[in-house]
Order: sequence, then structure tokens, then C-alpha cells
Amino acid sequence: MKIKSFGLSSPVNDWSNLSHLVKRHLQDDSAHHDCVRLGQDFLDVVTSKSKSIASSLSSFHQETVTKNRHILSKIIDVIILCGHQNMPLRGHTEEKSKFMATLKTIAKSDDVLAVHLETATFVKYTSPEIQNELIDICAEQILDQLKESCSNSPFLAILADETTDKATQTQLSVCVRFTETIDNEINVRELFLGFLHAKATTGEAIANLLLEFMNKNGICLQKLRAQGYDGASNMSGRHNGVQALIRNHAPDAVYAHCKAHCLNLAIVHSCKEPVVRTMMATVQEIAFAFEYSAKRLQAFSEELTGNAVVREAMEQKKS
Repeated sequence: MKIKSFGLSSPVNDWSNLSHLVKRHLQDDSAHHDCVRLGQDFLDVVTSKSKSIASSLSSFHQETVTKNRHILSKIIDVIILCGHQNMPLRGHTEEKSKFMATLKTIAKSDDVLAVHLETATFVKYTSPEIQNELIDICAEQILDQLKESCSNSPFLAILADETTDKATQTQLSVCVRFTETIDNEINVRELFLGFLHAKATTGEAIANLLLEFMNKNGICLQKLRAQGYDGASNMSGRHNGVQALIRNHAPDAVYAHCKAHCLNLAIVHSCKEPVVRTMMATVQEIAFAFEYSAKRLQAFSEELTGNAVVREAMEQKKS
């Protein structure tokens, strides 16, 4: 009787001759060894232990990869620079945007980038879509570093405030305060983590939004020791306010009324008094008298600099 081998397309169906089939399968001339070798070659390429066929046969492929990485690194540098300087990337036209102006300036001392900007037609890596994608990637990297700093701290405090932006959308700004030990010295840091779009401003909706954000970004609720919001009922309410709902999940998170909001409320209420209101109006008129008259401002400056004591005190406060 003819004994057949087995493989991917011919599974075992003759179990009485299984031992003979296994021996034939493991023979030196069996296709089994070729499959093992091909599988190992694939793993070596994936883990970068060896080069792919395309890289081995053509040095042009590796040069293209190196060139594209160099170009992308320069584009990312420009995006990060614009972000650090708080400059918009795009203008009324793409060619007149700050992004392209900065990129072309760098290209004057970078031949690879200059050739790419002049000759690339299909893939240029400068479109608004690519810019937004790179910005999102940078934001993810920054947020990961901030989350790592938060996770290393034993205690956290969360700060949040909602406001309506220019597009008439309610944005919830989220910040965290935490302790950080550097060279055996404990420092308190406050970091902005991002804006959240609040579809509703009820206490339950905002609390759920904050809880979802903290769970998504790995902020441990057990480390939460404080909450800072304004004094609105949806935030500070004892039963259905955000602070009360958050304390259901983090009992140690004590609520504190935001001091900036307290100052604002104090000023608003104090301005109801005629004396304070008159004083504020007088100060405003004095400021306008000098701000809108170059001659008055010059005379005021000369009068101040004529006094030695005042001149010394004003050296660091020219404005």
C-alpha cells in the first residue's frame, strides 16, 4: 500500500499509518523543513534581525526610507516650533502660511528637503491633513508623558471649569495638580491635560465626562485628594453636584471652591457699593488720560524719573 504524506492541503486521514506519515513528514527532503525556514526568515525580517528582499536587492529602497524619515523629521520640527511659539500653521493660502515659510527657510540649508519641496508632486507631507495628523501624534506623546508623571505621584487633585468657546460649544478644561519628588525635594506641579466637549452642563453629565476621561487616561481615582471647581450649583451641589458625584468614587477627594472664582465674586459684589464703584471709575479715567495722550505720558514719565527713589523702583517696570 502506498503511504502518503500530509501537509496543509492534504490533512491526515489515514490514522493507522500515522507513525509512517510523521517520519516521512520529518525527512530531509520534506516540504516541512522549507516551511520552517520560510517562517523563520519572515520572523527575522519582522524583528529587524535581517533585511527584507526588497532592501537586500535594492539599495534605492533603503535610501528612500532614510530620505523620507529625514524629511518627516524636519516637518515635525517645524510643527513643534510653531506650537512652542503659539503660531498658526496655516494662513489664507498654503504658500503664505507660517508653516511653509519656516519650512522653506530650513530648506535653504538642507538640500534633501529643498529637492523634496521642489520636485515632490504626489506625496509631499505638507497638506493640512498630514499636519493635523502629526499634531495629533505629538499631542498623544505629550499626554503620555504627562500621564506618566501623574501616575508616579501618590496624591492628585483635579481642576475643571466649563466655558463656551467662539464656536458656541461648551468646552470643559481639565487640569491636575500633583506632587513630584526631584532630588529629595517635593514640588507641586499643575498641568493642563486638555479640553473636553460637554454636550450637557448638568452635574451628572460633567461628572461622567470627568470620570470617563480619568479612566481612559489611567488617572487613579484612589489617589484623588481634592477637587477644584467654581461655586455653581451643578459643580458644588451637595447631592447632585460634580463634587458630590465624584466623591462617590473617590471619598477622599475634598471639594475646594476655586480661589480665582472667589476673587472674581468678591470684586463683582464689592462693585455694587457706590464708593468702590466710584473708585474703580476714577482709576479707569486716570488710566485712559495717560494711555490715549502721548504728551501726558511723556510728562508723567519725566516727573517720575526726576525722583531718584522712584526712578530706582521703576527701573524694572518701564511700562
